[in-house]
Amino acid sequence: MADTPAPCVYLVYGDDRLVLQAFEAELVKKMGDPGLAELNITRLDGRTAALEDLQNAVLALPFLADRRLVILRSPSLAGREQDSRNARFLALLDSVPETTRLVLLVEDTWSGKDWEKLKSSHWLLKWARKAGPRVYIKEARLPAPASMPKWILDHAREMGGAFERPAAEQLAAYIGSDTSLAAQEMEKLFTYVNYSRPVEAEDVQLLTTAGAHADVFTLVDAMAAGERSRALHELEVLLQEQDPKTLFGMIARQFRLLIQARDLMDDGGTPRELEQLGIRSYEAGKLMVQARRFELGQLLAIYRRLLDVDEQVKSGQMPIELALEVFLAEV
Repeated sequence: MADTPAPCVYLVYGDDRLVLQAFEAELVKKMGDPGLAELNITRLDGRTAALEDLQNAVLALPFLADRRLVILRSPSLAGREQDSRNARFLALLDSVPETTRLVLLVEDTWSGKDWEKLKSSHWLLKWARKAGPRVYIKEARLPAPASMPKWILDHAREMGGAFERPAAEQLAAYIGSDTSLAAQEMEKLFTYVNYSRPVEAEDVQLLTTAGAHADVFTLVDAMAAGERSRALHELEVLLQEQDPKTLFGMIARQFRLLIQARDLMDDGGTPRELEQLGIRSYEAGKLMVQARRFELGQLLAIYRRLLDVDEQVKSGQMPIELALEVFLAEV
């Protein structure tokens, strides 16, 4: 019996950026020698690249290698399947040669029921499900808050360190289900203990500030009230106390939780139902109160803007402190 051919198209989508980054890194690693591999790797941004750019990259022959790797971040997903550009895009996906691995990376927002961009009925997902073994589909969803202690314990082993269970629970209580922020905090904690012993709850309390989350509530309250000067002042105070990357993670976490709270509220839900998602009781009540000050569409738009800020910072377009100030001035 013949071996099943490797996929030509990889569709990876979701809100767990750590999974998306790790998936891309693993495929790049499989390309072999880095010097030669880079000659056969093309990275494109779907928001700026033309379809012809993608076609040229996909159909190009490998150079002194068996295959090429084309990574398309943020592919255009708007419109209907029958729209001219989307039809041409699907035709290109159908024609990806076996010498090319095309990776579609989609950062998305989970509303509590479905994804904002790649809804279960989206034309790209429909195509992918029908395409058979030529297409690999991976959903990268952030763990539920209640599952984060186990995620921390498991990821600690992958990072070459160890956590005591109370320490994992303490860290999860501080940072929620943001895996990227968790990984940053874990690296800091492992450095502190020099990888010589498991991280203890006291270490987490010492190095990870829980009180900043309360100040993030105040910052978001100012945003909801349209008080930009107060919001910028709160940001300035927080930046004096917090690492900017950690603070950004806290703000992103706050809006993810607000999206869940607002969606639950629109369905007639209560804070107790929010607690069932692993959110502590006192925080659930505050979230429901704060979520009343936003419409769900507003929250989704703000979260999309945060994803843009994250990309601007990671690509070196803007320092994170300035990016946060611009973000507050715009929303």
